[in-house]
Amino acid sequence: MVEQPTVTPLARSPAVRAHVRPASRGVSGHGVPGTPDARGRASPERRASGATLGRSERPAERAARTQLATTRGLFITGTDTGVGKTLVAAGLAAWCRARGIDVGIMKPIATGGRVSADAVQLAHAAAVDDPPALISPVCFREPLAPFVAAQRAGTSIRWSAIRRAFMQLRQRHRFVIVEGVGGLLVPLARRKTVADLIRLLGLPVLVVARRSLGTLNHTLLTVQEARRQELQVLGVILNAADPPSADRGARLAERTNPRALEQCLSVPLLGDASYHRALAHKATSTATWRRQLVAWVERSCSPALLTWILQTSR
Repeated sequence: MVEQPTVTPLARSPAVRAHVRPASRGVSGHGVPGTPDARGRASPERRASGATLGRSERPAERAARTQLATTRGLFITGTDTGVGKTLVAAGLAAWCRARGIDVGIMKPIATGGRVSADAVQLAHAAAVDDPPALISPVCFREPLAPFVAAQRAGTSIRWSAIRRAFMQLRQRHRFVIVEGVGGLLVPLARRKTVADLIRLLGLPVLVVARRSLGTLNHTLLTVQEARRQELQVLGVILNAADPPSADRGARLAERTNPRALEQCLSVPLLGDASYHRALAHKATSTATWRRQLVAWVERSCSPALLTWILQTSR
């Protein structure tokens, strides 16, 4: 059996009990992460183990996965592209840096250029000088889904390169924040998705979702699928990725969606972030931008999430 990441389930921590109203069972039918179900079986998070890439692991690979399972870090995925994963990842990285946490960042798969703009932004937020080949080991020029971009480039995603880069980053840093690409089921190969990448790295998941109309379905589906695939979901952060709408109905949806998700989610709602144009477009100097990011995170994220990061990164 491969060990699971050594994390304290957020829904069981004192910080969550103090700051986050417990979510209802919601669509997934599971209780809080890490606890047995009604039949006494281990939770999906504790049942997850073994190879995930469609073949049996060699002893060296099994040893590597066991080592990865002890990594202190976080994988940030989203309900869609353009929901603000990079901004949330950058904000948490800047916050970690401001708290004296040795934080590393990674954008393992990117598209849309020779160099990933998201990876550059994350590096600025964390103030790291790790080689670009470690931060973003797989990057395709065309702005397409990775599987399509790889096919058009006549190649495939090198999983071994991603694993090697991540292993080096975890040796360099105390805590590693990894940003995914698109949503949970974005194809990376014919039968592999972002969910397989998360399992490969052995990290717990934070889901970033829109605040706008339609987010209830997208968010509940994402969490349900993550739990079905036996990933450890810490919770959800809502992010206003776009400027406030002039439409009255759209504004009403944004106001009421957070409460609706609190009632329906099977995991905690760990943040509700407002739109901040200067942050989204990095319209200030890097030092000022980092300070603004830290203030935005402290204003938007539950103390439970920030406390968990502090405790996990010790």
